[in-house]
Amino acid sequence: MQVRRPEALQSSEPDEISVVCYNLLADVYATPKRYPYVRPEWLAWPHRWAALQQQLASFGADVICLQEVEPARWQEIVSSPALAGYTGLLQDRGRGSDAAPVITNALLWRPDKLGLVWSESRSRALLAAFVFWDGVGQQQLLYVANLHLEGSPYRPNDRISQTRSALQRLEAHQLSHGLSPGDAAVVVCGDFNSGRHETVCSFLHRGRLEGGTTEPHLPQVEVSAVGGEIEGGSRRRALCTVTKTTIAHPYALHEAYSSGGVELPFTRKVQSAGGPGTADMALRWPQHVCRTPLLLRLMEAVPSLASSLDFIWASCNLEVTALYVPVEARHQGLIAHQALPNQHYPSDHLPIGAVLKLKHFYVEAFGDAHPPQPPAPGDPPQAIQDFEGL
Repeated sequence: MQVRRPEALQSSEPDEISVVCYNLLADVYATPKRYPYVRPEWLAWPHRWAALQQQLASFGADVICLQEVEPARWQEIVSSPALAGYTGLLQDRGRGSDAAPVITNALLWRPDKLGLVWSESRSRALLAAFVFWDGVGQQQLLYVANLHLEGSPYRPNDRISQTRSALQRLEAHQLSHGLSPGDAAVVVCGDFNSGRHETVCSFLHRGRLEGGTTEPHLPQVEVSAVGGEIEGGSRRRALCTVTKTTIAHPYALHEAYSSGGVELPFTRKVQSAGGPGTADMALRWPQHVCRTPLLLRLMEAVPSLASSLDFIWASCNLEVTALYVPVEARHQGLIAHQALPNQHYPSDHLPIGAVLKLKHFYVEAFGDAHPPQPPAPGDPPQAIQDFEGL
């Protein structure tokens, strides 16, 4: 099933969890210098904040994973009426500077559906574990890794290292509490700054990455999560000193949109004449450089670069029952020929989302064995019983 904006992406059963992932575009980046093709009033925070609130209010998801959140604006965001009914958690990335402001990830969730039992901040990830009631009245755990990986296409080893580190921390927490990582319900999502056919998605899908692996767009740069520095006077002549170690993770993961039979045309779209990383994107995704029609091309004189950088990966015990289509039907023609952000879409990324249903492997009742009584209607999940020590 597809849920198109502005329809809410809501779970309808206890075993279902709805997840939305959205890069907000930090206000510090929303400048005419970076986006010269966007009218200045559309980049101004009052306009963008009004549009962001409308977008956030329409999601209706159980969990919202945000990237590019400015700590200075966090209280304004989390206290917005658009997010009434949500509780929030901001990633701790320390204190930045004027030259390098801190941009973080954040999690929002409905406390009547989920209870937070653990969280941890990494350099490029916000990790969390939630407890919820399933359809037979038992408490289940859901692990979420909200990632915003290194943006430079010339540093693929950093993206792999950041992804691997996040998965290792999830695994360590599960093992320390007697949980089998292979049986855990896990969601890994975010802005990967990496395409579907690059090494991050390959690592998540295959569960391993052989030493000496290279990116399609940088065949001279070996990818490794163990050490490695890019050297050389020119980024385009970059060489990487890495080990030959093969790395792996214990999770069987599938990508939500691929599993649901839906392929979004893009999740980020900018004009190549401006915006951060557009020259890099042309190097990485030349097949997605889609020029505008002649009339608009004469007006704009630049092509648009469209790419899919945002993903939701889930463990195989979470099946996809619905997918979010982020462009309204009335805006499809507009988005086909206009880059982001614009008057209707306040970020250079589009949100993505999925409803995931926990699979159960039931056994026949034996003797007097019965499942526990389900919670009373409206009874929120709590970190109790088997999850008390998490």
